[in-house]
Amino acid sequence: MPFEMRQPCNSEETEAAMKEADDIIAGKVQTKRYSSFRDFVADMDKEDKDLCEKLNVSLQHINEGKVIDSYVVMSKTRDEHVQK
Repeated sequence: MPFEMRQPCNSEETEAAMKEADDIIAGKVQTKRYSSFRDFVADMDKEDKDLCEKLNVSLQHINEGKVIDSYVVMSKTRDEHVQK
């Protein structure tokens, strides 16, 4: 092999997130599920009006073709909200 094979070294936070994802998939952790992004936004509206407004603007930009990578936009919106 032209490179060394190593086991990846993840942070504790990453390891915890991966375990949580595995537990969700295995049915060990109950989570909310949504049949559409609009349902998700409607639920968020009940919990956090400010974030919901930002997500709606992002969704509008996605639908209008103003956004190339919707994941990046939604992640940025979430991260900015969490930092408040």
